[in-house]
Amino acid sequence: MLKRQVCRGGLAFQRCIHIWRISEIRVWTLEGDVIHILSGHTSFVYSLALLPNGDIVSSGEDRSVRVWKGEGISNALPLS
Repeated sequence: MLKRQVCRGGLAFQRCIHIWRISEIRVWTLEGDVIHILSGHTSFVYSLALLPNGDIVSSGEDRSVRVWKGEGISNALPLS
């Protein structure tokens, strides 16, 4: 199984994100508790980034870039 993980800690912001089960992204606290499960990609997720404001950006084999806020997608941008 492909796993990629990004962690970030600080006084106001502490969490990890990683690819789980090919097209699912999980958001964890640094203590190991799942906060969110983000589903929306239809195939493999290849890249993850955690932005300074807490948003998550992902891209994948389905040729889309998704910007996630909290528990849902705020923008899904198709790549041509």
